[in-house]
Amino acid sequence: MFGIDNTPMVEHNKTLSFDNIKKAKQLIKNNKPYRFSRKKTKELTINEDDLNLLISYAISHGLDASRLSAKVQLLENTLNGFSTIQLPSLSSDLYINCKLTFKPTVNFLDLTTCHIGRIKIPKIITKFILSTSHDLLLKNDLYKNFWHNIQTIKQILIKNKKATVYYTPNYNLIRALQESGKSFLLTNEQQRKLVMYHNHLSKLSKDHMREQNSLLNIMKDMFDFAAENTQKSGDPILENTTAIQVLSLYAIGQRLDHLLNKEYKYKIKYARRNRLLFNNRYDLPKHFLVSAAITVSAGSKFAHLVGLAKEIEDSGGGSGFSFADLAADKAGVKFGELAITSKSQAILFQKKISLVDNENQIMPSISNLPEGIMELEFKRRYKELDSKAYQLINTEIDKRLDQCRLYQ
Repeated sequence: MFGIDNTPMVEHNKTLSFDNIKKAKQLIKNNKPYRFSRKKTKELTINEDDLNLLISYAISHGLDASRLSAKVQLLENTLNGFSTIQLPSLSSDLYINCKLTFKPTVNFLDLTTCHIGRIKIPKIITKFILSTSHDLLLKNDLYKNFWHNIQTIKQILIKNKKATVYYTPNYNLIRALQESGKSFLLTNEQQRKLVMYHNHLSKLSKDHMREQNSLLNIMKDMFDFAAENTQKSGDPILENTTAIQVLSLYAIGQRLDHLLNKEYKYKIKYARRNRLLFNNRYDLPKHFLVSAAITVSAGSKFAHLVGLAKEIEDSGGGSGFSFADLAADKAGVKFGELAITSKSQAILFQKKISLVDNENQIMPSISNLPEGIMELEFKRRYKELDSKAYQLINTEIDKRLDQCRLYQ
């Protein structure tokens, strides 16, 4: 009773705007480890608004948690964290509100107070829970490497609504974290499947090397292969997922061995590079297949965001914002969703792919969709991502998608 409230402590995270997505991407990009030289203490300063932007980015599009909202407040030498979870309820809105207060310590943050609703959890209990959980998690290699990386933080300062972190990157630890992450993200069975499908694609790349519109034919052959393997494994979702992942890596020229442990990476066969086409364009297959791969790997909401973020980045000086590319992204998301909806649907999907004889049954028409729009022109013409003008074109793309035979 005392832990549940009728009102949320944190309002629902706002939809990220054009500028929000661009800023969040830049914050992440600027602080990737490979950008730094070795053996030097690094300094990262982030203000309260930017920190909340990244939290919103992670919750809304990374975690895909529609019932969770969170924010932080930076005070003098104090970080307050607030979160609200909306409970499923038929009669009224019910929420679990949490407030955590942290103080900087020698090299990290110390949890000083914890409130759940109107209940204050004694520090002795929170300390015991955190300590016990930490000891248990240290048995996991991924968490262990992650914790060692946290230990590279030398100092955290919080003042003037800004948090500054001083740390010395340990590149050996970062590589160890990446290596253990491969096993965490991909089981041995998934890695074995990736090699098997890649080697099958290697054969197909030689068979179709002279065809101009090779994507559809290669795709059909890959899903015929998936259907054959489903008979052995009984898992059409895994087979479809692997086929899409391998196709997407091939389309963008990404080497598979970066994702595999040593025992698998040396089994990979060479695949001939072919230029894949959709609507007589080389860029659309990349958008389509990458969006499909992200959908089967991380969810459709995240895939939509990645496609949108790519177009926003292009509008700042690349090829420009393209609704045609966005149409390919949306088609890829829908393609990925159908491939893994359920076991029965995944098998039906394999059969439907075998009957496709025209790319227009998979990829919608892009005629008259605006392209090459630079940032200032985009803002002048469409204002924001929720403007009527933007939504009008977005709705038109959805209508064209619904007309594709595969998605009916």
